[in-house]
Amino acid sequence: MMYPYNHSYYFARNISKNLKDLIGTNVRINLGGPEKGEGTLLKIQSDFCVLQSDDGVVYYPLHHINGFAEQSSDESQESEESDENEQNDNQNKENEEPIIVGGNYFGSVIDRLKGETIQLNRGPKKVEGIVAGRTRGHILLDVDGQITYVPMIHVQSMCWNYNNSNDSNDKNKNNNNNNANNNDDNESRNQKRDKDKCKTKRCKRCGKRRY
Repeated sequence: MMYPYNHSYYFARNISKNLKDLIGTNVRINLGGPEKGEGTLLKIQSDFCVLQSDDGVVYYPLHHINGFAEQSSDESQESEESDENEQNDNQNKENEEPIIVGGNYFGSVIDRLKGETIQLNRGPKKVEGIVAGRTRGHILLDVDGQITYVPMIHVQSMCWNYNNSNDSNDKNKNNNNNNANNNDDNESRNQKRDKDKCKTKRCKRCGKRRY
């Protein structure tokens, strides 16, 4: 069978149509290996899907998905026992809603995560770093101070720990507030100093102080 040159585009479009019917249900992404994921399907976009699993929110580019399936009732019954053990943890997370990065394409998601720490792929191909930018075909990651080019076509999954990001943002906000307060104090001191200098100035003709 002959495939068009950009058959990956048509494959992603077809798998996107099939997955849309499973939004909100428990699904299994990929057949096995480190990239296998199970959880609730949250969202389907043009070339990626979003899955909420035990590991967090995972983004899967559609062209790397080698299979998917809706979890059957038998599998859900087998997981009931494990679900009962996780009820306490889930109760603590009831108020926490997953944060999904907006974007119609996977590249748009990466652009919005610039400056954030992400993990690409799992297993031996895993790489973690800060998003420094993106070219047409590569993701630029700052890994231990070194810019690493990761080909977009080889990205099989992406995770972003927004909880750590929120903590770091809070710290940055606190630091910015402290810096702003320090700047205000320095500015008031400088204004007072300039005012004192003006008081000490005298007119050369009459010898009176200038205010």
